[in-house]
Amino acid sequence: MSKNDLSPRLLYYRHLNAQGLWSLYQREVRRFLVVWVQTVATPAITALIFLAIFSLAFQRTEIRVSGLPFSTFIMPGLVMMSIIQGAFANTSSSLLVSKLQGNIADLLLAPLSASEMTLGIVLGGATRGFIVGLLVVLALLPFVEFSFLHPFVILYNALCAAVLLSVFGAFVGLWAEKFEHVAALTSFVVVPLSFLSGTFYRIDSLPEPFQTLARLDPLFYLVDGLRYGFTGVAESNLVLGAGVLLGTTVLCSLGLWWLFVIGYKLRK
Repeated sequence: MSKNDLSPRLLYYRHLNAQGLWSLYQREVRRFLVVWVQTVATPAITALIFLAIFSLAFQRTEIRVSGLPFSTFIMPGLVMMSIIQGAFANTSSSLLVSKLQGNIADLLLAPLSASEMTLGIVLGGATRGFIVGLLVVLALLPFVEFSFLHPFVILYNALCAAVLLSVFGAFVGLWAEKFEHVAALTSFVVVPLSFLSGTFYRIDSLPEPFQTLARLDPLFYLVDGLRYGFTGVAESNLVLGAGVLLGTTVLCSLGLWWLFVIGYKLRK
């Protein structure tokens, strides 16, 4: 078969549909910007509430962790927790709502390959997570003493967190059939893992086997890496952590791409 015999649609898929990808990305970003008070501002307020609670609880005690004031120690954890929850919520809700409302057909009928659908949806969720994290940093800046010691490490861990949890949210959005499924995964998986990944304490203070289990959690390396970027203090091998995060993100992204290829729970 010559090239001229190929249909326009087949030729279209052999190249990157940049316009379609950009349109999908814009749709995902506009979804959360329309309700920015709920999706972007609320996490910053929540982080300030956490900080206020701990500040009031320890106002008469000078608590230091790893040589840092407690507020400085937990600040990277609060930022990472906001990134994680924001990125996860965006992709999980986007896909689930599209399936429930029936407009997932618009996505399937668009001239988009599985790779383009994966990129558009994941990058949209990652953008929300990254914006939320930046806003939380700005909100905490007047109240917490910290500096940007290693900007590249901060950026790397923030981006890994946003992309990885965006991918995980997409997994859940494809799997879920009702809002209760997403709520259950959020309450019993995402929130506990974000709290138990060293956000408010050092992992080496845990007894075994919980310390070992915590080090198997990829979210621990996200929090630890971000804390090192802001404070210079880390509990783990940073090179190992960076490798774990990169490998996990790549493998999960490939898995999500494959689900789009086979149309998992998208075609009835």
